[in-house]
Amino acid sequence: MFFLTGSVKTGGILFNSISGETSGTLAGFILLLPYALGRLCGPISSILLNFFSYRVLGTFGGFLVGLGYILIGLFANTTVLLIVFSLISGIGFACLLLPVAVCMKDHFREDFASVMPLSMMGSFAGMIAVPPFMELCHVAYGDDGTFILFGALCLHLIPCGLLLRKPRFIVSANNDKLNESDDEHETIELLHNLDNGDENNQNVDTRWMQRLKTGIKKYYLLLISPVFVLFFIVSNTRKLPADGWTLFLIPHTIEIGFTSSEAAQTASIGGLAGMFGRVIASLSFKCQISPILVITFYYFINGVVFIIKEVFSSFQGSLALQFITSAINACFLSAQSGMIAGLLTYIVEPDNYKDAFGLLDFGNGILALMAGITPGYILDHTGHLNRAFILFGVISILNGTLMVVLWTLLHFKRKRSN
Repeated sequence: MFFLTGSVKTGGILFNSISGETSGTLAGFILLLPYALGRLCGPISSILLNFFSYRVLGTFGGFLVGLGYILIGLFANTTVLLIVFSLISGIGFACLLLPVAVCMKDHFREDFASVMPLSMMGSFAGMIAVPPFMELCHVAYGDDGTFILFGALCLHLIPCGLLLRKPRFIVSANNDKLNESDDEHETIELLHNLDNGDENNQNVDTRWMQRLKTGIKKYYLLLISPVFVLFFIVSNTRKLPADGWTLFLIPHTIEIGFTSSEAAQTASIGGLAGMFGRVIASLSFKCQISPILVITFYYFINGVVFIIKEVFSSFQGSLALQFITSAINACFLSAQSGMIAGLLTYIVEPDNYKDAFGLLDFGNGILALMAGITPGYILDHTGHLNRAFILFGVISILNGTLMVVLWTLLHFKRKRSN
């Protein structure tokens, strides 16, 4: 998560130079493409987990993330190559995000909703550390050098992927199942397998097809559930303000008259507040109030702060007020993001969690791309990002309203089941 959010913040630093060569819309699309593709491929990653371990998928993903950014710095002298190499890093993120989440759920079955937000604090550590460092790299080495150095840092995801594994109690349970049959039965089965090699290959193919069909069926059942669909909409539309704020905070701060160094400081303060937001997200599952109502409050707070900051001109000229509003937005955007994985356990059955998370990732990817394209489009046609941040506020308030509807549906569903 450190490098995932760091990639978006690096894009914020490079946005002005890239948009000067193309357009705001295309620059926003390209810079959020790796992050977005990492989410878009969630359903594919979910299916791949039926065939490959967390470790294999995560290690391969870490290699692709670093490779893509390094190739951008070395060879991406055209927009097409920039997009192609961004796709490589995006596929790498896709191989990492879902295995990490499912691995966490396996290790912390009882306290997953509270532990997951804390594990994601690295995303905001990346927001603190990456902007100042990448700003220095950009001054010293330009766009290409910044991409190469960031890609080299991302290669540290390879040893991170090697650390992913199933918990021992799950491995032991699987081994017990394999050892249930006696030695004589195993010997007879082994001899039978040696005599029927072709038939065994067909059985393997059949098992792969059965797993694939089961995964597709689970997706279908989730998509016809009104509660899941509403949660899908709310948890994904939040990406427009969240990722839009992450990418465009630095360009917007520069736009209203502050230096690039002050803009990077604003982003770093937001990162520090975001880490606190993860703690709030974890504690939100421990209070007596429904977590769905708690996250509703966070949506409304964010919406109001987004709008007030852009409507009242007194906020535009004060660096201190920029720091404060950045901290508030980061804190509650972080709390929202940290609660989604835990809230999903309230929405779907445990057996469907992996597939539901994959679908959420797919929706996140689409809205992440929109978070790059929409503000870029507004910038191209109005000359500034003010209206984009007002849009972020309106969306946050609408999401809070939809969360109230979701809580009502779940309340009636529980009453009916009881």
